[in-house]
Amino acid sequence: MSEQAVAGLRLEAQAIREFGRSLSAEEWDRPSGCWGWSVKDVFSHMGCVFHGFIEPDISPLPAFQDVELENEVPVATRRSWSAKEVLEEFEEFSDPAIDVLASFQAPETRDAPFPAGTLGTYPTHLFANALMFDHFTHLRFDLLAPFGPVERPHPEIDEVRVRPGVEWIFAGMNTMEAVKGPILRVLTKPVVIELTGPGGGTWMLRPGPGDSFLVETEAGAEEGAARATGSAYLFEAWATKRLDWRRAGVRLSGDEDLASRVFDAINFI
Repeated sequence: MSEQAVAGLRLEAQAIREFGRSLSAEEWDRPSGCWGWSVKDVFSHMGCVFHGFIEPDISPLPAFQDVELENEVPVATRRSWSAKEVLEEFEEFSDPAIDVLASFQAPETRDAPFPAGTLGTYPTHLFANALMFDHFTHLRFDLLAPFGPVERPHPEIDEVRVRPGVEWIFAGMNTMEAVKGPILRVLTKPVVIELTGPGGGTWMLRPGPGDSFLVETEAGAEEGAARATGSAYLFEAWATKRLDWRRAGVRLSGDEDLASRVFDAINFI
């Protein structure tokens, strides 16, 4: 439910604003958990994306052709900015951008196909999930300790902030070519992923016709060749290779070798 993503994103954006206001000059300059980016760079990325929803001529949104380059260029242009300027951009544009994402949930637009270049095509409403995933992972796993460099209390872990990102990962897993290919090469039998805690649920990855695989939801009653159980919260860390799934407390049953190969292959953008 993308309305849930909008609600979660409002909460996460407020937590990010409060986090930014608490940072010292030295903390802004620390290397983040996002390779090659400082804490300030991560804020620049989040702020410029929100800015793009309001003033795309000034801060263009990605064209989704070379995602890494398209994310790096606007961050690089902001490296000469002060931390105050970077935080001000995030504070000015975060709420108005979330209002735009909320408008995408309208019945007349929510299911319209939105092409996103190399990432695939999605219903328009799902981009609220994408932004929720992006901000959740950056705050929790790139900025805040123990994964990131800054010691602060973590905001609440709840359904509205975890589930949207989990849904985005499963939506993109068999749509993004760069993500789908490695999984296809090793997914020879169905694998069930059961995620526990807030935002959890059950999904099955199943070999599909031709060069594809299927993602089925709430498949818990159907046994796969392998089954994995782990935290929904930490799924967003290990699915993006920020944390190895073995260190995330994932428990395997059935064909453990198959499950290991599949999880090693998952590397979500």
